[in-house]
Amino acid sequence: MKAFLIPVFVFLFAAQSFAQSGYVIIADEICDSVSARCMDKDSATVINLEQSFTLAAVLHHPEISDSINKSIRNEFPDLNATSVSGIFSKRLVRCLIINCESYVQVTQRIASGSVPEKESLRLVSSEICQLIENSTKTTMDDFNEIIDENLFPLMLKYQKEIAADYTDGYANPDFMDDQIKYQMKHCPVLFKAMLMKEFK
Repeated sequence: MKAFLIPVFVFLFAAQSFAQSGYVIIADEICDSVSARCMDKDSATVINLEQSFTLAAVLHHPEISDSINKSIRNEFPDLNATSVSGIFSKRLVRCLIINCESYVQVTQRIASGSVPEKESLRLVSSEICQLIENSTKTTMDDFNEIIDENLFPLMLKYQKEIAADYTDGYANPDFMDDQIKYQMKHCPVLFKAMLMKEFK
């Protein structure tokens, strides 16, 4: 039995390794297109371009796409084709997040949308981002702990600036909404960690 299982595990590991390298090949092609054509485009254009680049890259490598889909079906034999495609897409996006800074930058710009540029938001966000960047921690959960520990002291530290920008100061619900958006727009390491958690 052991003699039979070893080749099976070796085969599964080899198939999974090939699938991982397949994601990188497809992601690199998408990344090159995003870097060349999306950096200065508006959000709607970027979304359309990213979809067309992804479809083109997947169709350009049918043998890799088929191998990845087969690997997912082996991993999750009960899934239907739609669910397999969903896992494929999710893992491809994760590969892009890890390997393509241009993809993260344009996604950050699209996700953050319109955020007011206020001094109070800049001051609080820059200090939180600095704490996150200086931390040895790397996950969104870790970063949320840093934010939870430091946000209120920073709100007290900059309460004058917050009061100048928001009626009722930090008690104004708009302040907290804007703060979260501003933080995601201006702190790349935090945004990337949030994406990594979303596409885990």
